[in-house]
Amino acid sequence: METCFLLCTFFLSVEVPVWVLFFVVGVISNKDVVDLIGCDNYNIRIHNILLVSVYNANEKCGTFWRVRNAFQYLEKCIKSVQFLPSKSIEECLEIYVFPGIAV
Repeated sequence: METCFLLCTFFLSVEVPVWVLFFVVGVISNKDVVDLIGCDNYNIRIHNILLVSVYNANEKCGTFWRVRNAFQYLEKCIKSVQFLPSKSIEECLEIYVFPGIAV
């Protein structure tokens, strides 16, 4: 039996599906996420990891492809931690996710 991999990351002490985080910062399609990750989606193993990651994000967040839903999911997760950040979620995103990009 093959091990199932999926793409998740930790943000402010909570595990977040990478797919959700991409949509929180404004990516608008699954294809754009794949392009930003920069992987060869013709490799079936990579394709399966990406597909499982999308299903995982959908299972945890529902309609994550809508920026507001993805943001609300992230906010709910962060507010469930014991030590809340002193800054707003928006400020944390600006500081910790792609800090070198000026919007």
